[in-house]
Amino acid sequence: MNRNADQAVELLSQGYNCAQAVLAACGGRRGLSRETAMRVAGPFGAGIGRMGGTCGAVSGAFMAIGLKYARTGPGEDAAKETGYALARQFVARFTALHKTTCCRELLGCDLSTPEGMQQAKDQKLFETRCATFVRDAADIVDDLLAHTEDDDSIRRVVRDKYAAVAESTLSNDVAGVAAVARAFGYSTEELAAIPAGANMGLSCGNPTATASLRPGEVVVDLGSGGGLDVFLAAKKVGPTGRAIGIDMTPQMIARARANAAEANLSNVEFHQANIDKLPLADASVDCVISNCVINLAPDKPAVFREIARVLKPGGRLAVSDIALKKPLPDEIAGDVMAYVGCIAGAVMIEDYKRQLKAAGFAHVDVIDSGSDLNAYAKVENQSGCCSPSMDDASPKSSCCGTPLKVAQSSCCTPATQSKPELHSRLADLLRRYNVNDYAASVKVYAVRPG
Repeated sequence: MNRNADQAVELLSQGYNCAQAVLAACGGRRGLSRETAMRVAGPFGAGIGRMGGTCGAVSGAFMAIGLKYARTGPGEDAAKETGYALARQFVARFTALHKTTCCRELLGCDLSTPEGMQQAKDQKLFETRCATFVRDAADIVDDLLAHTEDDDSIRRVVRDKYAAVAESTLSNDVAGVAAVARAFGYSTEELAAIPAGANMGLSCGNPTATASLRPGEVVVDLGSGGGLDVFLAAKKVGPTGRAIGIDMTPQMIARARANAAEANLSNVEFHQANIDKLPLADASVDCVISNCVINLAPDKPAVFREIARVLKPGGRLAVSDIALKKPLPDEIAGDVMAYVGCIAGAVMIEDYKRQLKAAGFAHVDVIDSGSDLNAYAKVENQSGCCSPSMDDASPKSSCCGTPLKVAQSSCCTPATQSKPELHSRLADLLRRYNVNDYAASVKVYAVRPG
């Protein structure tokens, strides 16, 4: 039962219009007083100004979305775009229920005329149909905002954990870090050709090996971390091409830029952004790569749509990622640290293919690479991308249950932990499950049709 929806229907029954009812009910938890809600939404009832246009319940829902996501100052374009996206999602869900958002079409009469208003009163449409529209609008907007707030919470956790990695000393100079990269397909020569700090043992494959990059191309790496794949791609596209890294973590961007300066590469650039909102023009990219990052995105279909947007016709996607072979046990699927560790956020292999096709991609392949996720146990002083950190008193185990020599900090966590109980919880879960039974390192390839 949705208390906001109940409240909205109750306000409607008290004589407030549908816009007022929805905004007052859904805006309170976001700091809007009832009086302000009633004043702001007042003119929007009966199809905006009693003109029979857009349903007031829809208008009230849009205002509730704007309370959370809107551009209120410079540099807030992401919030603006999120607000627009949520408004479109709202309309899609509302029209799926009621076929339209137009007041006169919803009611079958025109409230802008005396005859239409009298018909609505005689047939008790305000008490019946309008109450349904108000309830549905409140339900939809609350669900959209709740999911978006959950997504924001996930992003904050992921950002915080990977910020700690960026500020760590993990690098190619740590034997175990280099061993993980080699286990997932990087050659010793490739690792020697990049700054040591670009590799932090976070890979689950080598996307540059399957991307077929050519001189002069523009390639974008989603979740570029310290720049490992960007630097390898830059060498393949040459001075006439560009290699662009996107990462949401400021500390990772700073580390990557420092590595780029060390490598003295002029054809690379790094931008801070979420991978479902790329700061790139339409049809401007030849190839998109990514390495063990898309599984962390809360809204994967949005990521795939954004990739399709920036790719040129005929452009391609070449990704290494984690996907599921079978559903995870509930206690792992619901664990936030398993999400941060690249496991709980992964989708089934068939769902991965379906979502790519839904975004408009063709020639879609998602192939189990056969790589052993136990490779993360090679890393000394960390427990790998998909496993927890543990203090010296904890049993030493990897994400897959194999012994570790030392496991004091993971790729997701600094050695000094603010909430060690979270990691103890994940360590206990993963000791009891072999992640290879459920998850796989996959090679993903798709083409945007020309």
